[in-house]
Amino acid sequence: MDTGLPDSDATVTIDGTDGNYTLNFTIPQGPTGPEAVGLTAFGGLESATDTLNLTQNTPSSIGLDTELPALNVTYDTASNNLTLNEPGIYEINYKTTLNLTTGGNVTLAVTDDGTPIANSSVSANVTASTPTTLSGQVLANIEETSVLQLTLTATDTADTGNATNTEIIVKKLN
Repeated sequence: MDTGLPDSDATVTIDGTDGNYTLNFTIPQGPTGPEAVGLTAFGGLESATDTLNLTQNTPSSIGLDTELPALNVTYDTASNNLTLNEPGIYEINYKTTLNLTTGGNVTLAVTDDGTPIANSSVSANVTASTPTTLSGQVLANIEETSVLQLTLTATDTADTGNATNTEIIVKKLN
């Protein structure tokens, strides 16, 4: 099989002798397809375990110490944040499992430069010493370079405990 010039005719020739023939095909080259388009920004941070010391009604960042592969996203694990370096619409997925000493109402949220992203807050009434998973997904219109953090707020009382299997993953959709 051979590839012919664009816009040429397809051809078939037969070579060989009685009982031992070979068909030779020549097919014209087709048009060049569109350029592949993939994600232009993505990334994430995760952590196996973080010790929590929650102050009532004060957002606290969750420790995120493991960087995931990234493109146009940068990390500052010392500050538990990731920076989106391109504007656009982002899908943000996040989760954590809490095991608190006292328990009570807790809110998990994604913040953009310290302000909760609209519709990113997930709340639960956590029972003391009972693992509880909170997770969410939100679409956010990021208009400029943004620093994201995953925060917890205890609304009933101060509390201590652990956050395990925590992650925040972002991908730019446009």
